[in-house]
Amino acid sequence: MCNKEPANGVANVAFSPQRLQRLQAMEEHHFWFRGRWLVVQRLLHKTRAVAAGPVADIGCGTGFTAALVRSLGFRVVALDPLWEGLLAARRRSNLPLVQADGEQLPFRPRSLTGALLLDVLEHVSAEQVLKQVWQALRPGGFLIFSVPAMPWLWSSRDEGAGHRCRYTRSKMKHLLSQTGFAVHEIRSYLSLLLPLVLVSRLLARIWPTWERLEERPWPLANALGNLVTRLEVELGRWVSWPVGSSLVGLACKPRQGDLG
Repeated sequence: MCNKEPANGVANVAFSPQRLQRLQAMEEHHFWFRGRWLVVQRLLHKTRAVAAGPVADIGCGTGFTAALVRSLGFRVVALDPLWEGLLAARRRSNLPLVQADGEQLPFRPRSLTGALLLDVLEHVSAEQVLKQVWQALRPGGFLIFSVPAMPWLWSSRDEGAGHRCRYTRSKMKHLLSQTGFAVHEIRSYLSLLLPLVLVSRLLARIWPTWERLEERPWPLANALGNLVTRLEVELGRWVSWPVGSSLVGLACKPRQGDLG
């Protein structure tokens, strides 16, 4: 399921200020966000050798991840098209903030060392955003991304979130490669909890209110989710999970000597 056009043909109406508020309430405690950060953090540690320059968190939302990335010592600039999200990011931290769309990045060519596209590509023209990131990255610069996976998992949650697509590993590799990126790693995320995700999506077809439990799980369920996602990430040092409800990956813009 890809290339669904947003309702107004231009902007993603699903990302309203109200949705941003819900996300802000979730991202510090919800097991899904905390587990995704552990994966992203591991990938960031692999980029230390090239991470001297600015790193852009594109589609930063309320700035939660951007602040965490900066806490690791990276120079971070946070971008989002919604002013409400940037105001929340300003309250969270004094990060450099830019109101901008990923399809029209305001950076000079080869001015970025790295970029993050965390659950952004499914909301936009992925080809256009990746081209913009490619142009803004220096040779040797990195891209860390996450996207929803498994197209057959498509549900009303995707529609409510304004998704255009759920990705396969091969589709992500193709998109990155055709832009010019060298794909270093694409790993599945939320693998151990995938059976529960499947059950949850099926129950939501019968009882639509069930969807709210994914955003606001009971405290005990959230605590167990945290334990399982931490275990999954730790085991991921040695285990390549074949499937998961998300994909997280690292790609790089080759240096001139790496081309051809």
